[in-house]
Amino acid sequence: MSAILATHKHQDGPRVVALLRPLTKHPILRERILTQDVLETLVQLLDTIVEKSKGSFGQAMDGLNCLLQCEDTRLTLVEKLGANPPDSDQSRLSQILEVDDSHLLIAALRMVLTLARIPEARAVCSVVKPRIKKLATKHEGLVGQLAVEILLALHEQNDRNQLNIHNTRVRVNLASVLVRLNLERHDPADGEGRSVDPGQKILRHLFGLDATQLSDDQKRLIGELKKAVEKGNARERTAATMTLLKLCETAIIRTQLCEIDMLDVFISQLRRDMKEFLGDNEDLPKRIVGMLRLDYFDDAVGPVEGFQIFGDFMQHADLREKIEDYKITEVLNTKLGKGKPKEIRTSLICLDIFRSFDQNGPWTAELVDRSLKRLSDQEWKTQKAGVAILSALAQTGME
Repeated sequence: MSAILATHKHQDGPRVVALLRPLTKHPILRERILTQDVLETLVQLLDTIVEKSKGSFGQAMDGLNCLLQCEDTRLTLVEKLGANPPDSDQSRLSQILEVDDSHLLIAALRMVLTLARIPEARAVCSVVKPRIKKLATKHEGLVGQLAVEILLALHEQNDRNQLNIHNTRVRVNLASVLVRLNLERHDPADGEGRSVDPGQKILRHLFGLDATQLSDDQKRLIGELKKAVEKGNARERTAATMTLLKLCETAIIRTQLCEIDMLDVFISQLRRDMKEFLGDNEDLPKRIVGMLRLDYFDDAVGPVEGFQIFGDFMQHADLREKIEDYKITEVLNTKLGKGKPKEIRTSLICLDIFRSFDQNGPWTAELVDRSLKRLSDQEWKTQKAGVAILSALAQTGME
């Protein structure tokens, strides 16, 4: 294996790297194959891949991640990652994190997260903290989330600036990390004697989840999240809301949120977000008119009448104006002209709802004009439809 890896450019080199994952699952094979010489040669191949062969970068990070989880190879690799390659003034770990491609960066960060959880590797990881902080504040999605998890794993109790909770993207990434964690009260080790994830310990300390009384710093942090829900943009509000809802699983946080009237803030946010959704959704007016045309609002959703929902929609003036662009008057004109009870009922309820907001809306004049044109037609059926429309308008009290 050492000979194959030493060729560097040989096509079997990357294949050997790809085999590292299954190899690490067998202690006897690890002991016999992954000798010190092989590890030395593997590190040399890693240097070549990082410098020249990005096509094998993901496989190399995956294999390295697996080896870091094995006690018999861990410390050697920690030492090598902290050292500088020949003719370089940067550590191997620093060079690995210089990649810009998001897929390669994710592979590298997964490996660094494993490394950050190794106590002996904290000094090695401290060198790349500035890069990790930058990724946490500049990226969302998996890159940013992994960066936040790494910072949590490396968190120092006396370093308040390490996790910049004031940064919008950090809060967004932290919210995603929190959602995946189990925040129920825990012991220092789980039932099988394994240590709890250090990142989770830091989060519990950060928010005071195991405290009997929240400190001023912890209350201030919750206050920051409340401000983000109240005054932030849509992304900030969503992230802060996700965080607070997750923290609500803990009794001491629920008590604090009740004391600062957080429930009222949540309700206000829902109303605001719903209004923004109604205003920004370009398809909604068209869909509402389409549902009216098909009499969908005649049905009920559980105990809620369909036209009650329609009435709630029409409370928004912007939405009422927009549905006029989708031939709402023509739909009502057609329904009234058919003279069928169900069609007339749909139209009358619809007109009543419109009248409750605007007694002399544009649809009134248009419907009267259309009905008069029908009355002047020579066909009896057309005249009858005109009479039906005027009768319907009279029933709604429209003048």
